[in-house]
Amino acid sequence: MEGGGSLALGMAVTSEQGKKVASSGPCPVLQVVNVRRQPELLRSVSTRIPWYRMLSSDSINSLQGMLVSSLSHLVAKGAFRSGIVLDLL
Repeated sequence: MEGGGSLALGMAVTSEQGKKVASSGPCPVLQVVNVRRQPELLRSVSTRIPWYRMLSSDSINSLQGMLVSSLSHLVAKGAFRSGIVLDLL
């Protein structure tokens, strides 16, 4: 997988008692294949929210989804872009 850097997104796994459970085995990764800006959502007359559609792959399967709008600033800064590898914790 190609890429210029990685961005770690934390995904906590907890037991029924609320304690964090360590995962066994290798950490799963996804590569961001494409990030496209979509037409802005109009939350109110003065507030426009940019949002992005993304395509990612684990080299076997692909997944298409939308990036949550609270993380749109990462795309604007260039931290979340095509080619990066996401470590799923």
